[in-house]
Amino acid sequence: MAGGLFGGGSGTELDPYIVEDAADLNAVRYFSSSFFEQTKDIDLTTYSNWRPIGDPYNDGSEDDFGGTYNGKRYLIKNINCSGDYYFAGLFGVAKNATLKNINLDNITISVEPSYSYGGACGSLVGMIWSPISGSMLSFISNCTVKNSSVTGRDYVGGLCGDAEYCTVEKSYVIDSSIANIQSGMVDVGALIGFAGYDAIISNCYCNGVLINITSLECYGLSCFVGRVYSGAKVNNCYAVGSISTPIGFDDSYTNAFIGYDYDESAEVSNCYYNGTINYSDNYAISKTTTEMMYQETFTDWNFNDIWRINEGESYPLLRLPIRLTVVISGTGITTPEVGAYLYQESEVVILSATAGEESRFVNWEGNVINTKSANTTITIGTADETVIAVFVPGGFNANLAGIITKDIKSLTFKRASHTDSKQSADAVNDNFRQVSTYTGTVTKTLKQYNQNLGTLNGNIEEIRQILIDAGIIV
Repeated sequence: MAGGLFGGGSGTELDPYIVEDAADLNAVRYFSSSFFEQTKDIDLTTYSNWRPIGDPYNDGSEDDFGGTYNGKRYLIKNINCSGDYYFAGLFGVAKNATLKNINLDNITISVEPSYSYGGACGSLVGMIWSPISGSMLSFISNCTVKNSSVTGRDYVGGLCGDAEYCTVEKSYVIDSSIANIQSGMVDVGALIGFAGYDAIISNCYCNGVLINITSLECYGLSCFVGRVYSGAKVNNCYAVGSISTPIGFDDSYTNAFIGYDYDESAEVSNCYYNGTINYSDNYAISKTTTEMMYQETFTDWNFNDIWRINEGESYPLLRLPIRLTVVISGTGITTPEVGAYLYQESEVVILSATAGEESRFVNWEGNVINTKSANTTITIGTADETVIAVFVPGGFNANLAGIITKDIKSLTFKRASHTDSKQSADAVNDNFRQVSTYTGTVTKTLKQYNQNLGTLNGNIEEIRQILIDAGIIV
């Protein structure tokens, strides 16, 4: 465990800081413009009240987070953030930042800032934005939230409270709840509370999100984005959820998908919501539960690279990056090197294993095409995978591999000349000695094999199998 000192890296794009425990994650705030890569699941239970990363409005000691955080699809769970925070979430304010491949589970955000107005909260980030008009330098990509509870004031969202001059793509919120604590200028959405100033939201969804409003009015309320403003764009998204409001609630700015388009400048295309939501919508299309379980419902959606669906069984699901972890048992090297890598579903990854000088390759463990071959492939599925290259002691000098490969052909030819099926092992060994005469090295190599792998007994087929197991020939 790095214990807040990071597990390695220098914070650059090519050499990011390695985040492998809760203390490392907490230390991210002190290097707010750097690059980070998470390498293990992280449990924040030890932080009874998580302080959002990048909240300059709290005590002035922190800058907005302006770096890149790559969660590598590892989990961050058990966040509890409550009290007087103006911007709240795992991150407070992200400016010119990239948040990607972050998975959140069991999140509780419940804040009430002491300021008379303003504030934003979401499970991932309170506010994400770019300060220059049209710059679009902030991104949320491939991020997921489940089992979250977000309660706040002004801008409240399951993923993000306030999104401006930014892109939010391929992300979702499921099985969560949202609530507000005041009436009036409040924007509440299952995904995002407020999205404005050319913000782009694409290929996202919310499913199973309950919005519980206790006040008598909201400025924008829906099961997707509460309020949009100044050219926000939403495409290829859907919402499934419910909205609960008290008796006497003013629902003038409440709809199923887009709560309120403040200046009627929103561009919404190919978006849908389940008709069981107890409000209608002018921007998205209402579909029945059954209709939303078939690909043909979703016009111009990319079901080859972005979405997938189990027809008749589920709503569309995102094809998010899949993590492939490469591990070594024994002494050797692999390509890709030991570590975790993200690939797209159905992508074919080439794997190779090379034994150390005093070891030999035995096999791959995992869903590879050929477990016995040092050079093989794996096709990425729908769930994270781990492959292990297994090496054991008892190899021979790798420099002789080419000689053995060449000489086994000669041995095979000589074996064919022995027509007597009962020919003794001595005759086969004689062939070995003949081959050794012109190689000058094969005999020494065979002795090494005898010491480490057992007596060969002059059986050519046994030698061939050993070489196959060693990955020298196929």
